[in-house]
Amino acid sequence: MQGLLVKKVDPKCPRGFNQHAMVVLRVIVGSDGHVVSAEMMQGPPEVKDSAQDVVRQWVYKRYLLNGAPVEVDTTVILEYRC
Repeated sequence: MQGLLVKKVDPKCPRGFNQHAMVVLRVIVGSDGHVVSAEMMQGPPEVKDSAQDVVRQWVYKRYLLNGAPVEVDTTVILEYRC
């Protein structure tokens, strides 16, 4: 899905969080290319809200299956460098 990403917002470090962290999210991309849901699967709890908010702003090209746009379940990895 990364090759279909057309709008990406980079994560910003939450106030008081000053470490390097990797966050893994389960993301559902709707048939229109907008993120429907983002659920943190792994990472520090201090960045959960930030990570989910950032990924919900991403927009993808529609994924087509047999010529029809479909919803896609994918994994996203964010890197926080605070």
